[in-house]
Amino acid sequence: MLLYDVIGCCSVASRTLVRVMKLRTAILAFVLLAAASCTPAPDSGQALAPLEGFDWLAGCWLSRDGVVERWELTIGSAISGSTLIPDVDGAQVGQSLRITTTESGGVSFLAQIADQPVRVFSLVSKSEFQVVFETERGADVRKITYRREGDSLFVVLQAGEEQVWETRYVPCASGGSEQAY
Repeated sequence: MLLYDVIGCCSVASRTLVRVMKLRTAILAFVLLAAASCTPAPDSGQALAPLEGFDWLAGCWLSRDGVVERWELTIGSAISGSTLIPDVDGAQVGQSLRITTTESGGVSFLAQIADQPVRVFSLVSKSEFQVVFETERGADVRKITYRREGDSLFVVLQAGEEQVWETRYVPCASGGSEQAY
């Protein structure tokens, strides 16, 4: 009986050791995959060009109908933004925005509402205080124009030549509060 207990104990210990080793291997694999996903892509010999001339877009902007849009200049080749759109139920719908340079040297505007796919628009026109982005995909919005006039920011969304939506934003109250109007 004693020999059986010793063999049984060793058997349980060896199974436990195997489970621990499998768990450690799985954790190590996870850590290595996570580290690989954080590692920058191999250098193609050409860094993305920094975005210039978009500083007029930065800040917190508020429309009369309660839409809040925030743009933040980041170091490098991107500008991050977000939009909070009031819903009819009083809730807010969030949208992530990003303007970034592409590997080919162009500029793209990326927009994503909640869990919908990212919409990509290409820069087609840029002047000192206006940018125009267009996409071939989607029927609802194909063209987005941002225009700064003094302390106002205008955003126009178009489907083809037809205007879908236009709004005037003013800077949010000091401290980023949405109480400017």
